[in-house]
Amino acid sequence: MQKIIFYHGGPGMNGNPERHLLTEPLKKAGFELLCWDEPSSLRPGGYPFEPEKAFENYRLSAAEFLNSHASNEDPAIVIIYCFSSYIINHLIATHAERIKLLCIISPDFHIEKSERSIFNNLLNEFRLHQETGKASQMEEIIANYSGKYDANTEKGWELAASCPYLFNFYWHDEQLMQQYLQYYQDEYSIDPESFFNVRAQISEPAFKTDIPAVVIYGKHDRIISIPDEIKAIHEYLSNVEIVELEHAGHYPHIEETDKVISVIKRKAEATK
Repeated sequence: MQKIIFYHGGPGMNGNPERHLLTEPLKKAGFELLCWDEPSSLRPGGYPFEPEKAFENYRLSAAEFLNSHASNEDPAIVIIYCFSSYIINHLIATHAERIKLLCIISPDFHIEKSERSIFNNLLNEFRLHQETGKASQMEEIIANYSGKYDANTEKGWELAASCPYLFNFYWHDEQLMQQYLQYYQDEYSIDPESFFNVRAQISEPAFKTDIPAVVIYGKHDRIISIPDEIKAIHEYLSNVEIVELEHAGHYPHIEETDKVISVIKRKAEATK
């Protein structure tokens, strides 16, 4: 059975929702799903979480996971979701030969643009719910947004964390959103400590590779800047296909699971 290694988005997230929702559909299609979980103090038995080395360990644990589950003789299909775009360069630098196919879902190589989109969407939500105080705060944060991680950006995310409808604009299908979010609990809860430390330490994501690749994004994605991401994709990947899914937002692998699996299967068969 062909292995698929899934790297979740975030930071501060984990692969538990995908583990629950995608394992069986992928198994039926002939794939074994292995989900990476980023280092977190919520999971002390996993790769060590050290605040001062948060992004370094984020990348190292991702590479170790690939090294543990794939080999030169049996390379894996690697799915990169959203923010994990920032670890591709490290995976390629350390274990390119262990990647058979690179599947990037909702690519995010420009966190300063996706972050601004999130803040703007939150502003609209605050206005929609007539939370004038929070709307005013977010207006000020957006006006002072530098694209870097600073006190203003941290304030924006702290305000976002207080929003009960934070994820509404990530999804095209609200029912699937509720089904997905239920799996963030206990040791697999969203981890703010990891989020803030990793976000503060991220580095340039650029790379170049001819590994066969497919990029999948949702037509209704309100987070990523599609034109900017496509430009980066063509700079970084020389052998890539780009697929837009009609009925998906930021989570196409959940909202259009069958189509995503179909694309992966077709590309995997073409790279034998």
